[in-house]
Amino acid sequence: MLLILVVLGSPLGPLFAQEAPVVTGNAIEPQEIDTDALRPDLTSTQSSDGMIHVVWMHEGQMFYAKVDQSLKNSGSVSVGTDVMNPGIAVDDSGTAWVVAFRPADGKFVIKAMSDPAAPWKVIEWGGVDGELKVDDPYPYLATSGKSAILVLSGSVGGERAVFSFFGDPATGKFSRAGQSLQLSFNSKKLILNVRRPALVMTPSKVGRLAYAVGGGYLFYHTVEPDGRIEPIPDYDGYKPKGSVNYGAAFDERSAWLAYIEPNGSKLVVIDENAEIVSEGQLGIKLQPHAVGPNRRSFARTPDGAGAIFLGGVAKETFTGFIAARKVGEEWLEWTDLTDAKLVNPRVHFHAPTGKFVIVSSDLGNLVVNTTTPDGGGLESAH
Repeated sequence: MLLILVVLGSPLGPLFAQEAPVVTGNAIEPQEIDTDALRPDLTSTQSSDGMIHVVWMHEGQMFYAKVDQSLKNSGSVSVGTDVMNPGIAVDDSGTAWVVAFRPADGKFVIKAMSDPAAPWKVIEWGGVDGELKVDDPYPYLATSGKSAILVLSGSVGGERAVFSFFGDPATGKFSRAGQSLQLSFNSKKLILNVRRPALVMTPSKVGRLAYAVGGGYLFYHTVEPDGRIEPIPDYDGYKPKGSVNYGAAFDERSAWLAYIEPNGSKLVVIDENAEIVSEGQLGIKLQPHAVGPNRRSFARTPDGAGAIFLGGVAKETFTGFIAARKVGEEWLEWTDLTDAKLVNPRVHFHAPTGKFVIVSSDLGNLVVNTTTPDGGGLESAH
């Protein structure tokens, strides 16, 4: 699982913006956080056999549920009340892992959803020389076999960098994987503030990491199965015309990335080699603080004829979003889905049924809807 600690541009940014947390050993300095002000959040992942795992927040409590190959909802269970910022990934054995931030002691914790009632295990890492200051402590996950990858965005000695760790989720112990991306940052001489990270590790072990920095540049790298982050060959690491400032997401099977350009007029899809393969003139405006961690999602059919992109728009409640769908060669805004007023929806292409599955939350409950790739309407799974 890949852990990216996000920036002040995230939806929870104002709660952490006073001062960057400081990692000391395996923890961040504890912070005073107004948990009553926390917005709802939801994230999900799909295993190679079509099982969808979902984790979300409601009134300070974290819930977990899964949707099986026949789209049956298992029902929600509580996995903790003292944690926040959920991230989820599933390993090659089908085990879903959830990682979270525990503000009371400033630690990152992890556990397997095969036993949601089990205690959280504290994540430990090493190999960083000096004091590591991280940004908004929000975890993103990816797995490689039964191992996990942690990526921290922060600084050491005042130099901005991205740090990668590789380890065992069962024990919570991780080691440094490769070098930081500090040199690529310095060579561009940009105002560095990592925004809207997005990552993926496909079942075939194609790993990608994308994030924006100040100035509207898109950094885009490979994530190797051993956790190392490397530039894509023949790609210089940024594109002046591409920015994920307003939200981006990977398709979990192909590692294709979809994002909205900063002016809100165009949705762009790039393949795993950072080549533009699709564009749509939508004229959609996104709210910067509503499309951070877990509030954007992208899925496509294996042949690319059908695709859906979701991104947040509501600034206060974080329940609003935009939806765009591609049928054949054309991208259009999908108003039927936005009219449904789903809460923090995420989308997956579900091979066992040949449908797109949209998961969202209703208070402490999971809501499952479907639609067909040919432009069909929204339907309840059961």
